[in-house]
Amino acid sequence: MKNKFLLFLLILMGNFSVSAQLLNGSFETWNELGPEFWVNSNVATQINSVIKSDDAQDGSSSIQMEIVNFANLPFPAWVQSINADGESGHPISQKYSVLRGYIKTDLKGSSLFLITIFVSDETNGAFGVGGLEINYSIPSWSSFEVPIEYFLDSTPKSIYVQFTLSDSSNNGDLNSVGSTVKIDNLSLDGVTDIKFNENVPLTYSLNQNYPNPFNPSTVVNFTTPELSQTNVTIYNSLGEEIKTLVDEELSAGFHEVNWNAESLPSGIYFIKINANSTISSKHFTDVKKAMLIKLMLYFFYLNL
Repeated sequence: MKNKFLLFLLILMGNFSVSAQLLNGSFETWNELGPEFWVNSNVATQINSVIKSDDAQDGSSSIQMEIVNFANLPFPAWVQSINADGESGHPISQKYSVLRGYIKTDLKGSSLFLITIFVSDETNGAFGVGGLEINYSIPSWSSFEVPIEYFLDSTPKSIYVQFTLSDSSNNGDLNSVGSTVKIDNLSLDGVTDIKFNENVPLTYSLNQNYPNPFNPSTVVNFTTPELSQTNVTIYNSLGEEIKTLVDEELSAGFHEVNWNAESLPSGIYFIKINANSTISSKHFTDVKKAMLIKLMLYFFYLNL
């Protein structure tokens, strides 16, 4: 089986490791809104893109995500970790090195499954990241791993985990409708010491924004390995430029910018980075897809 890891390398130092379960990491506890300690994409009772499944790798239930047809468009499914107070992320107190779990997928059309991880400290600043992308079907329960890389020496407070199943085409591929992903038995593994990049990143990168989908704000992280003239711009699905987030010369390092889309309508947007080194011939371009979903809009449709 071919797993495509998007972002990060796992570097272990030392022999002693520990493991821990995420809050409701096996999705055994549910309420009327969905699995406890996880918020999801369901809207009222009209859109059920996240449901409880009795097809479990461990225990009696797992979580199932499905792309559904809403207003003749492929409506995405997403699940995000929250704590007992409803805040983003699950509480942790150590730098875990990898998220493990089990997965089954039945992907159709242009569907794509993403796992996004951010580890935050007391300032709510992200200092650890990880990601995984799957665009093929996995018919039986199989294990997966998402390595987490740390780029600051800080004390963790929470880990933000998001699962997203969406159509990856620009125009909405209805062939993606009916795609499903089941997830079960999540755990975190850690080590007593993790080597982190305390100086500068080795390569350019544009990480997936988080949260995604979002309403109305999201965070964009990117890296520059050397002094670079950097531009980060938002485009709509028609290719029209909407907003410039960054347009300046940046030093080597890890960068973060907030995008507030409160004045924009729900839809698909694209985050594009162009970076040109001012000390070498290095050049970098990348694009990430972002989904702005204003839930009040969906409630309006549901009441028509």
